[in-house]
Amino acid sequence: RVHYVRHVQNIGSPSNFNYGCKVGTGRYFAMISADDFILPGHFSNLIQKLIANPHCALAYSKMCQVDSHGTMIGQAGHSGNTTDSYIGGRDEETDLLLYGVYQCLPAIIFNRAMIGDYLSFDFDTWGASDWDLMVRIARRHPDFIYDNRVTTCYRRHAGQYTSTNFYLSPEPLYGHMFMLEQALVQMPPHKIAQ
Repeated sequence: RVHYVRHVQNIGSPSNFNYGCKVGTGRYFAMISADDFILPGHFSNLIQKLIANPHCALAYSKMCQVDSHGTMIGQAGHSGNTTDSYIGGRDEETDLLLYGVYQCLPAIIFNRAMIGDYLSFDFDTWGASDWDLMVRIARRHPDFIYDNRVTTCYRRHAGQYTSTNFYLSPEPLYGHMFMLEQALVQMPPHKIAQ
């Protein structure tokens, strides 16, 4: 069942994500932004994997990038993505801290039944709210599912926040520093020694 909500004014992606998490009632949760889209089979494939592996906190897939007209311009690769699909068994928390967030939000289906209590963005993370969320999830529920097939598309256009001077500003550095400081404060000593 779909329940459509339209806000009177644009509240931004992080606030909209938090709002959706709050009012949503389903076992699974996904967020697709207005400039992204999914390909046939995305939901059915990842939800089947989550049902077969109820110990996994989320499932995500590879993405492709498209231009403002919807023409494919390449795969959205990230140094943190593996070449093979996997179901659990990866040290997600450590890899997230090493590589940054390598899961793109529109490609993720969250297992709300497992992580619904803390499925929200923290606005005090210097622009690293998605990264912070993924680390918090990995810390409590380390098993993720990754399908290396492209099932979602990320539209690149001039109006995106990251298409502005975001990467030339200090904001990404502040976000990285915040994440690493938080990790060191919260990480057990035996993991720091590794």
